Amino acid sequence: MSSKHIKKKIDIEKIKEKLKKLEKENIDMKNSLLRERADFINYKKRVDTEKFSLKFIYESSIVLNLIPIYEAMIRAVENLKKSDKNNEWIKGSVSIFKMLKKLFDDMKIKRFGKKGDKFDANLHDAMTHEKGKKDTIIQVFEHGYTMNDKVIKPAKVSVGNGEK
Repeated sequence: MSSKHIKKKIDIEKIKEKLKKLEKENIDMKNSLLRERADFINYKKRVDTEKFSLKFIYESSIVLNLIPIYEAMIRAVENLKKSDKNNEWIKGSVSIFKMLKKLFDDMKIKRFGKKGDKFDANLHDAMTHEKGKKDTIIQVFEHGYTMNDKVIKPAKVSVGNGEK
């Protein structure tokens, strides 16, 4: 073989080695890019989840401050006498209650906890146990509330202990 052919063969070998090296670098860069993209997607999901959590905490803290007002208005409306219903001040109060109720409905805030319900430790705080059907709510001291199906305030209840 001539030296020209040997040189060409050596050049071809070098080119093949360089091509393999570049192909490996390309694969490594592609894999790195895919990992970076996956990391970014995970980061974005985590930030979105944290934003939603912070929004939920903020909204629920406001709602927790509105609940006593809502409860007082429920009691007031339930105890209205027929003769009082024509009073303009009372009509205005009932109107305000309806607006607050609509706000709660729009925010998916639900009131729960009533006598006869089955006790659920995820929803209720048992304040006392007394005679009555086991694991059944005998008395409700304070209603509980959920927002978007998450408990923001457990109901405070008395639970039956199974004694008659």
